[in-house]
Amino acid sequence: MRYYIGKVDGLRSSQIIELGGLVEILVLKHNGKVYASQKECIHAGASLARGIIRDHCLVCPAHGWAFNLETGIDETGQAEPLEKQVMFPVSMEGDDVYVDF
Repeated sequence: MRYYIGKVDGLRSSQIIELGGLVEILVLKHNGKVYASQKECIHAGASLARGIIRDHCLVCPAHGWAFNLETGIDETGQAEPLEKQVMFPVSMEGDDVYVDF
């Protein structure tokens, strides 16, 4: 299902957004592009809302796992080969931003 999450200029660099009253996700804005992820780290369930973006990765504040913003793959090599952070597709129509969930 596709959800409207706001105007690109109205989004902060990192924020939690509720989709249709169903689930909260983490929305990130980096280098002019918008990304969406599950809000908890796959490793230990820590909140990623206070994570930082480094080298095109979302870094978990709890244990330092670094998830690629496009693929969700941990680039530190600590995760199992098939284990990755859930990233949701984001699309834009003009200034409007949508997430598929």
